[in-house]
Amino acid sequence: MFREHWKNQLWSMEHSARSWGRWIQARMTIVRLSDDSLFLISPVRLTKQLQGRLEVLGPVRHISVPNKFHPHTHQGVGVNPFPWEDYVRAYPEAKRYAPPGLDKKRKDLHVDRILQDSPEPPWKEDLDQTIFQGAPVLEEVAFFHRVSQTLILGDLGRVRTASFLRWGLLNHRAARRSLEKILDWDFGRIIAYDRIWEQNGKDALRKAYAWLL
Repeated sequence: MFREHWKNQLWSMEHSARSWGRWIQARMTIVRLSDDSLFLISPVRLTKQLQGRLEVLGPVRHISVPNKFHPHTHQGVGVNPFPWEDYVRAYPEAKRYAPPGLDKKRKDLHVDRILQDSPEPPWKEDLDQTIFQGAPVLEEVAFFHRVSQTLILGDLGRVRTASFLRWGLLNHRAARRSLEKILDWDFGRIIAYDRIWEQNGKDALRKAYAWLL
């Protein structure tokens, strides 16, 4: 069952899915860009219901996986509940983006461009972005939607991921710089892979990563 949230040209679609033998709450963020096209971040399982809703919102032109640790990146039965290839077939004209290193980890995935530490031209008027450095196991790309003052995260938004990164970090200084850059953005709301902070998101993020700061 899908639940939809909307604010200032930004939508999030929630969907329950089974991964690694347990149910999880998956969340996709949809950004309507200045040219009225849609940018999908962390796409969830594509159903006819979801596809119909996207057709109403606008043409899907850009799709991105948030990090290397995301369920999209794993292989095996019951491990990949959000098949990337469904979006490739449904939106063949859309450009597909991925974080650094995913193209080497999953050579079978069709990726058009690897994301960098600054926004891509199609969404530079609407979004800022940065790569969370220092944790090669994750390599997450964080986005900031200016109009709605919303930070868009994947697994970085999970409280337990903050603890997980304690041993996954190889460069604390680089990670701290990345986090400080994110905290400099003027956001109060956070849309993460498994939850939303409607307010006080910056305080919640700072508290979760106090050990790094």
